[in-house]
Amino acid sequence: MSSQTRLERGFELLEGKVGDLTREDLMEVLADHYEGTTMYDTAHGNPNFRTICSRRTVSAIAAQFKPQLPSEMQLMWYCISSPCISVFMPVYANISVVPDPYLTGTGPEDIGSYDPGSAWWVFKKI
Repeated sequence: MSSQTRLERGFELLEGKVGDLTREDLMEVLADHYEGTTMYDTAHGNPNFRTICSRRTVSAIAAQFKPQLPSEMQLMWYCISSPCISVFMPVYANISVVPDPYLTGTGPEDIGSYDPGSAWWVFKKI
């Protein structure tokens, strides 16, 4: 049931925008907590419902592919941590090397495992 309500909320937020979607539209969906609806309180107080963005969201991505641009200029917008409290960074789709800070860091969500060499932990701490 929680997945069904999340799917329906995503469709609701995108209604009327198909064909004209922007990356901001997708980012808004990824950061949604049913704001402005009666589900806002229900989703936060009921374990049978989950918001699209939750405390357990560890990353999100919105791809922005434009057919008129060469492949090396296609962008993906990557968010480390929960989209409602973090930022989306541009990442070119054709990269062949991932910088070390984005490959570093493991551990539970508790800040005691904080690793300053890990981009995920730095964003999580912010």
